[in-house]
Amino acid sequence: MKKRIIIIISVSILIIAIAFGAVSIFADNYPSPIPSSFANTGDMRYDIVQHALSQVGYREGSNNWNVFGNSFGNAEGAWCAYFIQWCARRAGIPLEMIPESRFGRVSDYWENAVEGIEFHPVNDYEAPYIPKAGDLVIYRNVQTYYDRSTGEINTYATANSFSCRLGIANGTSNSISHIGIVTRDAVYPTNNGSSVNQAGFCMVDGNWKDSVASRFELYTNITGFVSINYPEAATPNISAGEWPILRKGSTGANVSIMQAMLNAAIGAGIEVDGEFDTDTAIAVIRYQTWNGLLVDGQVGPETWQSLISKSVQTSGSFNWGITRQLQKLLNNRFGIKTTVDGGYGSETTASVKEFQKLAGINPDGKVGPYTWKLLICGLKD
Repeated sequence: MKKRIIIIISVSILIIAIAFGAVSIFADNYPSPIPSSFANTGDMRYDIVQHALSQVGYREGSNNWNVFGNSFGNAEGAWCAYFIQWCARRAGIPLEMIPESRFGRVSDYWENAVEGIEFHPVNDYEAPYIPKAGDLVIYRNVQTYYDRSTGEINTYATANSFSCRLGIANGTSNSISHIGIVTRDAVYPTNNGSSVNQAGFCMVDGNWKDSVASRFELYTNITGFVSINYPEAATPNISAGEWPILRKGSTGANVSIMQAMLNAAIGAGIEVDGEFDTDTAIAVIRYQTWNGLLVDGQVGPETWQSLISKSVQTSGSFNWGITRQLQKLLNNRFGIKTTVDGGYGSETTASVKEFQKLAGINPDGKVGPYTWKLLICGLKD
């Protein structure tokens, strides 16, 4: 009997181990998006670029599985186009501007759009174009040129033709085959009026060698750019100033919020009194040491950015001490009436949203890194 029990226990342990191993393999084969704390600023052109950059390094799983296509019902398809619409949805860009396509056809990104969208071929010699961050970059699977007299894009095969599965209809050579996002305004135009410039631009694309990649591309390797008429971001009433430099002897609200963040991050146990005293300096040094920062005992941009990344506050996850200081900042610095009780309830959520609207950023009621920066460094117009 005892032997049978031992065998049963052993088999059970083996099954559990295999199950956990399978879960691990499953997780590796079906990767989730790379976590990101970026909060939309309200500038759609900027926001779509930041969401794209946040996923650089993502790699697809087995059988081409990827989370971007899965978000739109095609988990195992080629996914450069799905990556675009995934970023667009997270940036709050409406379907009228960047549509969705269940099958990820690249051409849907301007054929089905109703807002102002224009295609700029690289060899439109009458109208050279300088790509902007947030534009879409279009490839075909062969070299292309634009015939302005007919308005057609013609193609011819080259020895180093780039081929991508997505968008190649019935194996035709003139199918649009790949798409990415321009991440930085270019310096030079696409052409000099008679030939394509030997210059390039910075971009991010999905499904580049099975991953999301940030890279530099040449004008000579692409077909052109799709410019999108993004709305101008609302003029904010609050703008970000410089990070305050806090050191021993500093006083005030910024010291209090920093003390509360240190208490939450490392259990510093210091008094939140707005006085940068010896105990606070020791806590700062300890935090910097434990987090691989420059150990100088003062709180500058690097230490601030590290602290706020660990101090995200939401109604579902908040620290009483930090939220209390947040409520004081909203009241005293920005005139947004909020009860100071340390609780992140509906009133505080509404106050945070009001602040975010004043700052011209996405009013999601969550105090992430960018909202923290505006609260700490914010200048009210």
